[in-house]
Amino acid sequence: MGGGGEVKGNGQAGAMLTMSTPTNGLKSWLAASSDHQIPYVHQLRAYAIGMRVRMSPNGNFLPEDKLRSQMYIRWAADTVATGHHSLTATLSGAPEYQPGDLMVGGGAYVSTWGGAGQLLVSSLPIGVTGWAAESKDHGIVASAQLGIGLIGMRRCPAGTTRCFNMKVQIDPPAYQQVPSLRNGNTMHR
Repeated sequence: MGGGGEVKGNGQAGAMLTMSTPTNGLKSWLAASSDHQIPYVHQLRAYAIGMRVRMSPNGNFLPEDKLRSQMYIRWAADTVATGHHSLTATLSGAPEYQPGDLMVGGGAYVSTWGGAGQLLVSSLPIGVTGWAAESKDHGIVASAQLGIGLIGMRRCPAGTTRCFNMKVQIDPPAYQQVPSLRNGNTMHR
């Protein structure tokens, strides 16, 4: 139902993520990274976070295929362009969406054509049904397309007596609000 990517290395220069998204089958998570201008040897780790749902408070777990049938991915992408990209998407844009569905995860990717490439600089939830992402070419012009994948789930999965609620909470000091790169939105670190 979620996941992430992590870049690890030693020394200066560095690398950043260019992708951290779910796979279409909702069975794994994809991550990609890139150094920028200066070669940088690094490790990339992708991780997936799953979930199990009991059919009733003390009952058996809902089979994996039945749970997955209650979930979907809402993909969105902007047009190919240079410079800074900013994109938002909500679950309501998915054909599978039903009012009351919950967002249980999301991620973003940037596809680059030529040049030093673009880097993913933010990927975060917006409220309980939206996701936002930003990328930039960081000083060397590069064309790219920014995309988002949100994972939606039925609030009351079929085959269970359970319903879920979503709550988003920012818990300082673990997160610090900082100004976004654009549009006056805020992002959290």
